[in-house]
Amino acid sequence: MSQCNFKTFDPMENLPIYHYKQRNKIHPIVFHSLQFSSQYYIVRESDGYVSSFKVQSNSIFFTAWNMNEKDFLEQHANNMFQ
Repeated sequence: MSQCNFKTFDPMENLPIYHYKQRNKIHPIVFHSLQFSSQYYIVRESDGYVSSFKVQSNSIFFTAWNMNEKDFLEQHANNMFQ
């Protein structure tokens, strides 16, 4: 992880909350609405688009945004992710 250029939000700020849906393992046509929050994000060098992620001991959360870093930071500043 030390070779990647991870960026962070100040942990004292309101962190973005990401909402997503997950399939139920027993009933694959049933979805559950979930959310996660992370202070970490990374910017793809080729086009400047952003991904957010969170790593825990037993899971990884990853969200690819359809926006560049400038738009991502503007939406964060305006609390558009809440």
